[in-house]
Amino acid sequence: MNMRILLLVLVGVLSSCASGPGPRERMATQYERYSRFAGDAVASFPFFTMQNWVLLGQYRLAVYTKVNEAWLLEVSPPCSDLEFAQAIALSSSVSRVSAKFDHVLVGRDRCPIKEIRPVDVRAMKRERKLEQGSE
Repeated sequence: MNMRILLLVLVGVLSSCASGPGPRERMATQYERYSRFAGDAVASFPFFTMQNWVLLGQYRLAVYTKVNEAWLLEVSPPCSDLEFAQAIALSSSVSRVSAKFDHVLVGRDRCPIKEIRPVDVRAMKRERKLEQGSE
């Protein structure tokens, strides 16, 4: 009887894994959302603290500096540790992070920041609420 329960649990776990999108597909979907709400590229942004960050692909991430302030970053390859990072840091100079000068620091990598785009976090949250309300 215990073997039958174990088999049912295993089948359930395997079927749920097979039916959902993989991590790369989820990151691509998240990147599309962030990109829709990102403005034009800027040279730099003020940086005092990082509240959170979201991996959006092999060379893309969003960095939250305040609850409703985020920046979409694209880094130059190679940046092999980013996809597997548990934590990151940003280099900065005079409390600013600059494209083409500063880096995302992860593991043993120093990933040059290629592009910075501000994200309209409030608009992104409004859209998500509307989507959840229509479901």
